[in-house]
Amino acid sequence: MKIEGIQGLRALAAYLVLFFHVTGNERLQISLAEASESPLFGTLFNQGFVGVDLFFVISGFIMAYVTHDLTRGFGGVKQFMLARLFRIYPVWWLFAGILAILSLAMAGTLWHPDAFNAAEGNGYVFMLKSFLLIPQDNLPSLNVGWTLIHEMGFYLVFAGLLFLPRKLMPAGLAVWGVVVMAGFVLASQLSLSDATLEIIVSPMSLEFILGAFAGFAFASGFRKFQLPAFIVGLIGAVIAYPLVSASMAEGDRLIVVAYFALPFTLMVYGATGLDAALKENPAFKSVARLGDWSYSLYLCHPIVLLVLPKVMQLTAQILMSVGLPASSVSFLLVGSEGLIDNLVFNLLAVLGSTLCAGVTFYIFERPVLRFLNSTFRKPQADKEKARLNETVAP
Repeated sequence: MKIEGIQGLRALAAYLVLFFHVTGNERLQISLAEASESPLFGTLFNQGFVGVDLFFVISGFIMAYVTHDLTRGFGGVKQFMLARLFRIYPVWWLFAGILAILSLAMAGTLWHPDAFNAAEGNGYVFMLKSFLLIPQDNLPSLNVGWTLIHEMGFYLVFAGLLFLPRKLMPAGLAVWGVVVMAGFVLASQLSLSDATLEIIVSPMSLEFILGAFAGFAFASGFRKFQLPAFIVGLIGAVIAYPLVSASMAEGDRLIVVAYFALPFTLMVYGATGLDAALKENPAFKSVARLGDWSYSLYLCHPIVLLVLPKVMQLTAQILMSVGLPASSVSFLLVGSEGLIDNLVFNLLAVLGSTLCAGVTFYIFERPVLRFLNSTFRKPQADKEKARLNETVAP
């Protein structure tokens, strides 16, 4: 069976993160222009970073669902990890490589100066770890890659659980959850600080685990109360949304997890029941297609936001150089009086990121995935589980 409802949630998660970063970039441009206005959407998307938490729950659900009938043991684990490696790395390398080229052109180094200070270490080691998604003290060169480092950590632990008999998977997930919570408390009490340890004991693992519990139940045949679960989860998420702050994007993730892990799990489980009710709705189908593009959207939008302000400013300068008055090109300069400049920036950022994601999906992401999976992996019997296993990524 197809689970397009979850693809819709992937789109929601991606656009929450996108608008969070668009608003942050807009606020930066306003500050650089020494203006006093607010971003177009004000503080509405200050909590948009919780899209990452929704991604993690979705990931756990899908991983448990697609591996439910997988042969236990080394062969099954190998197929699972190949699917995950093929899903994560090619598109990551594409956009991390594009950013490296842009950084070289703009700053003379493979890394953006805001991402790494060469005086504090070896930039090439930093880039190697970034490309391989190895934990380090810095964020990776393409900063949103920090979530992929967590994802790879989830996959490695989950792969270990695939050696267990299927009926012991819930127990394995429970033990994992206990270890994460105990490790987090211990590391906090002892003030332990290590990049790899932070991944192992991150409370965000609990979101993946809860999603996996829901995915296991769904794959085992539990299909009751889906619509009520979705509604209750949505209400819970809406209530929790204003209770978190932008500062929690980089710290206090335990609070974010406490607020959103259960509501998002209910939403993800409940979304499995939306297909029957909305399958003929064209808007539903369109949102599901955006979900297909969500991984490329997630990785390309920081690059769009890096380039877009410079393109807008350069365009304004060119137009003024040929005689147009400054007032006629103010819509290209964020921080100008009025809302037109803010509206133009938001539209270009969102549409540009979406266009980039769609083009990437069709000319690179999907063809590369099909080639790698058909060449190096055994076909999975359940076509829908195979599609999800090969295509779903954070």
